[in-house]
Amino acid sequence: MKEREIKFRLVGKESYMKLKEWLSKECSLKSEVLEIDDYFQHPCRDFGLTDEALRLRRDERKDQVKIYLTYKGPRETSYMKVREEINIELASSKWHDEMMKILLEKLGFKHIATIEKQRIEYDCKSYTASLDIVKDLGLFVEFELKPEANPSELFGDIEKILDQNVELELVEQTYLELLLSGIRN
Repeated sequence: MKEREIKFRLVGKESYMKLKEWLSKECSLKSEVLEIDDYFQHPCRDFGLTDEALRLRRDERKDQVKIYLTYKGPRETSYMKVREEINIELASSKWHDEMMKILLEKLGFKHIATIEKQRIEYDCKSYTASLDIVKDLGLFVEFELKPEANPSELFGDIEKILDQNVELELVEQTYLELLLSGIRN
C-alpha cells in the first residue's frame, strides 16, 4: 500500500490550538493516542542510505494497547511524501512489544531511536489529519490522503487553515530524520 502524506511544523502553541479548533469543526475526532515508535537498522543494509525504515510501534489508547511492525520503503519524488508502507498488527500487549524488540535484536537488527508522540487523529473527507506533540521535536501536523483520494481537497483545506492565521512550516524529513540530525524543538 502507498502512503501519501505531507507534514508541517506548527509555529507555536497558538497555531496548534487554532488548528485543533479548526479540525474539531471541519472533521470528526477519530482518536487520541500515545505512540511509542522504536526504529531498527538492518544488519546488512543501511536504511539511512536506502531511505527505508523498520518501525515497531506501541499504540496506547484508553485501556487498549496495539503493537504494529511497519516497513517503509524509499520515498518517491513528489510534492508529497509517497512511499510503500507494509503495516502488520501483532498480538497486542506491552509484553509482545518487548519480545518483538528482543527478536529483532537477536536477528541482528540494531535499535537506533525511540520517538514518543501524543497524537490526536481527525477523520476528514479525503484525508486523515494527525496533530502531534513529539517529544524533543515539537508540534506538527501530518495530513495523509486516503487511498485514491484527489489531493486538491486537502490543498484547499490547507489554504483555509492558513487563512485562520495558523503558521505552518513544510517539513520534508521524517521524525526519525529530524531526531537523528539533532533538529530540536
